[in-house]
Amino acid sequence: MKSPCSLDENFNYVSLAPLFSKVDPLANQFNTILRRVLEAGIAYRYWEQLKREALLRGRTKSDEDGSSMFIVFTVYHMGPVFSVLCFGYLCRTIVCIAECFHKRFSKS
Repeated sequence: MKSPCSLDENFNYVSLAPLFSKVDPLANQFNTILRRVLEAGIAYRYWEQLKREALLRGRTKSDEDGSSMFIVFTVYHMGPVFSVLCFGYLCRTIVCIAECFHKRFSKS
């Protein structure tokens, strides 16, 4: 099902807190400059450059060869964790049943 309105543009939503009180004479100039920077996409471009630099600095020689030390995390890797979880539930159930029998058949 297609959405009724599709746009092929990237939208950046920025949340900013006011830094000046309403009576500050610099507030209007600051807001104007900040709005122009955001509308021009300078903040988005700077963020993309930062991400690119981090990516380039993080590359190792093994990445250049095509053999990466990272693997895809799948459900298969979670198998031991689920086994321990099921074992814990089994132990908890056995202890709960034992406590119920002990309370029912004790002479107190």
